[in-house]
Amino acid sequence: DGKNQIQFNDNKSDFPSFTPNGQKIGFRQNNNNIVIKDIDGSNETILQTGGINYGPVFQPALALVWNVSTTGSDVTGDGSESNPFATIQTGIDSSSDGDIVLVEAGTYVENINYSGKNIVVGSLFITTSDTSYISSTIIDGNKSGSVVTFDQSEDSRAVLMGFTIQNGNSSDYGGGIYCNGTSPKLKNLIVTENNAYSGAGIQLFRSEAILEEL
Repeated sequence: DGKNQIQFNDNKSDFPSFTPNGQKIGFRQNNNNIVIKDIDGSNETILQTGGINYGPVFQPALALVWNVSTTGSDVTGDGSESNPFATIQTGIDSSSDGDIVLVEAGTYVENINYSGKNIVVGSLFITTSDTSYISSTIIDGNKSGSVVTFDQSEDSRAVLMGFTIQNGNSSDYGGGIYCNGTSPKLKNLIVTENNAYSGAGIQLFRSEAILEEL
């Protein structure tokens, strides 16, 4: 479709690195061939261009989706749609930057920490736009600390979307959601019935979090 197309001119021996959606790739051209490799020198591919001055079209890598369901298992599950995990934290722990943790409707009694990962954690609202999933997909902190924690330099690529966040209870800060030195996106959430010394619902400390539709 013409997106992410890279143009090469003849008689060029060195090209700068190109980063499509975080994939770092280096280029050089030898005669009529284009050599493509990762920045670390691995995964070299040689394309025979026959004098054509256009490089290949690069499609962004698809994010991995880690599925979570109240009927899943953290022991035998693998995060696939047919064999989901049982807890959101296991989905987070299994993920890498850019991935999605997709959570089916239900109540999840746990306290989750993004652990420095810039990922999307969302209910089925993110795939369906059905707002009923916001109230029917619940993360319940069981009065045992902040329900959701961002405290390891997560940025705006870390997204929490489409949940009810409830029953958090912190003796310090952020009973529902605690952000310390981080700037996640918090979107389409119901934050209710949480308690803390300060910031019962959401505590933002040294944070530029983006809040939408709360």
